[in-house]
Amino acid sequence: MIDQPTMFCTFRAAGRLFGIPLADIKEVTDDVTCTRIPHAPFGVRGYINIRGQIILGLDLKQLLELLVENAEDARRLVIFKPTIGQAFGLFVDHVGEIVEVPRSDLESGESAKLGLASSGRGGLIERVVRLPEQLLVVLNPRKFLPIIEIESQSTNN
Repeated sequence: MIDQPTMFCTFRAAGRLFGIPLADIKEVTDDVTCTRIPHAPFGVRGYINIRGQIILGLDLKQLLELLVENAEDARRLVIFKPTIGQAFGLFVDHVGEIVEVPRSDLESGESAKLGLASSGRGGLIERVVRLPEQLLVVLNPRKFLPIIEIESQSTNN
């Protein structure tokens, strides 16, 4: 049996390396204009118009409660395929390379959350994989919108 690698699009936020399966990503864009949403749940930066399609922009650093030195650093938008959820994207600091991780490394990957997100948002992190020079925090994009919906309901009640 051949060990098929999983490909991840990597990016940085607050100095940490994160990855999302490449198969879940539609595109990456930068220098987008974001329209703020009054009374939006924590982690929602606003709406973005990409070629006539309105996309909800989420802030990864806020969602994972990471140290935010400068919110303007997160200008790149990782946009997800419609199979992940309604049109949304994730603001990140810097987009990195495509990394291949052998399936065996994913299965043995650490599930520790590295002290990220003391609240229920830790569920956004699927696992941590040790790469030769650093740790890759693998995120589950299917959990982003449900967490926003839960927080939205709790603030409205």
